[in-house]
Amino acid sequence: MDHKCPICGSAVEKYPGAPTVDHDGKEYLFCSEECRGVFLSFPEAYTDEAAAEVNLVEDSGF
Repeated sequence: MDHKCPICGSAVEKYPGAPTVDHDGKEYLFCSEECRGVFLSFPEAYTDEAAAEVNLVEDSGF
């Protein structure tokens, strides 16, 4: 399965000890501890729900 870092969009692979966060029942995988830390600062900005809201705004033509 292909994974992308939710912070920077880099391709990432899951391996033992990979930087991850469990948030609201979903596991997020990161390319680095730095990106993991950014996510932990404000996870709501990087969840699927936030991405869906951005897409709705972009699709609306505003």
